[in-house]
Amino acid sequence: MALNKSKALKAVLYARVSTEEQASRDNSIPAQIKAIKHFALNNNVEIISEYLDEGKSARTADRPQFQQMIRDAKKKDKAFSIIFVHKTDRFARNRADSVIYKSLLQRECGVDVISITENFDDSPTGKLLEGMMEVIAEFHSLNLAQEVMKGMKQKASEGIYVGRTPFGYSLNQTTKKLEINKDEAKTVKKIYELYAKGNSFASIKQTLNLAQILTRESKLWDSSAIGRILKNPVYIGQYTWNKTKRSTNSQKNPNEWITIEDAHKAIIEQNLFAKVQQVLNSKRTMKGPSVKSPYLLSSIIKCGHCGHNMIGEKKKHISGKTYIRYVCGNYLNHKMCFYNFVHKEAIENIVFENIRNIIKTGKVDSSQVVVTQSDTSKSEIALLESQLKKVKQKFQKQLEAFEAEIISLEELQQAKERVLLEEVEMQEQLKNLKKKQSRENLGIDVKTHFDSMDEIIKENDPKIIKLWLKERIYRIEVFNKSDIEIQYRLPW
Repeated sequence: MALNKSKALKAVLYARVSTEEQASRDNSIPAQIKAIKHFALNNNVEIISEYLDEGKSARTADRPQFQQMIRDAKKKDKAFSIIFVHKTDRFARNRADSVIYKSLLQRECGVDVISITENFDDSPTGKLLEGMMEVIAEFHSLNLAQEVMKGMKQKASEGIYVGRTPFGYSLNQTTKKLEINKDEAKTVKKIYELYAKGNSFASIKQTLNLAQILTRESKLWDSSAIGRILKNPVYIGQYTWNKTKRSTNSQKNPNEWITIEDAHKAIIEQNLFAKVQQVLNSKRTMKGPSVKSPYLLSSIIKCGHCGHNMIGEKKKHISGKTYIRYVCGNYLNHKMCFYNFVHKEAIENIVFENIRNIIKTGKVDSSQVVVTQSDTSKSEIALLESQLKKVKQKFQKQLEAFEAEIISLEELQQAKERVLLEEVEMQEQLKNLKKKQSRENLGIDVKTHFDSMDEIIKENDPKIIKLWLKERIYRIEVFNKSDIEIQYRLPW
């Protein structure tokens, strides 16, 4: 397409770099931006916005900034009529996507996609050449993916670690093999030992967080991270690669796996690992909560008339049938109030059904929620505030390095931008934590708080289930068998 230099045009630029290309200086996003802006300046075109996808493949259109650009192009009040890309393959390496999106942009939005390094005019020859370049780009992408996979398989078969370095290990940059990270390995051992002693994922998480033992990213632990560590054979020195499909995250046929024993030093002994796997497998086969003891709601279930705790009572009927109930303790112990009771199984079923409904719908009446603040939340806020102070001190150190002529003005500016970004992210996290004390998104917050219910039920331990309920239910008031009010607790 030929640009009309006599008319002031407005454009946006789209730049992308895939994970494989990130180390390439020629293909870097700053290099693409610089070339596009230079081209726009020479052609009397004003760049009004930038859309950048870092580490994203162009084989699919599932790129956040790309999709945002398409949404903006569809707006009636958009200010641009051109999208500049450095090369055709930056826009799409999938021929179908390229045709669909270019057609949509041109016909429905009045927006042209222009490659600044490939001169395609509007003639039939130009269109043919553009189509050929797109087909070549798609072939290059698919072929590159195959070659990358082949290379990764070869490395994995030699014991060279491919992928994200697991917690507890560091990657030796010379040998490309795993080495034990002593500090992180202590945490891994602690997790295994606690679980082997009967602690649940939830209680291990709480133990680590309250002790200020954080993840590699300096974040609090969650149950899923604990589970991943406990199930990973990397900690007994085994390296397994190619287990899952990247596109769907589903497990591949075991015949396709590459498994190497003694690929690196183990953190966990074989017998401890085997014991943990045995416990994990046994819990996976258990069905529902085993209520041998107990009254799961004791201390949180109250008589709606006098406010006293309701306590468990087994009572045998003249028919011989035994009834298990929660009864007003004020009546049982002091003969005050009256015989207000509810059947144990019925009220516990009601509570679990209510929780399941919240998980399913993400909705809850705000009058049913009591917002409190747990020690874990307080720890998280204190930690973030401490880290924020350290981040603010970082730039001062960079400024001192600049004054001592250790770094350049450009490096100082980059450091300032980086530190500012860290500060903004932490401020946002703090804001969100404190915002949780308000009533915004209350249903979603309650849902998130209850999402671990099935995992806790699988623990098959009444004590753990009871503790889990106590952390999430503030009060249950029983006025009669059919008039029951539940108030939920949020530990923000």
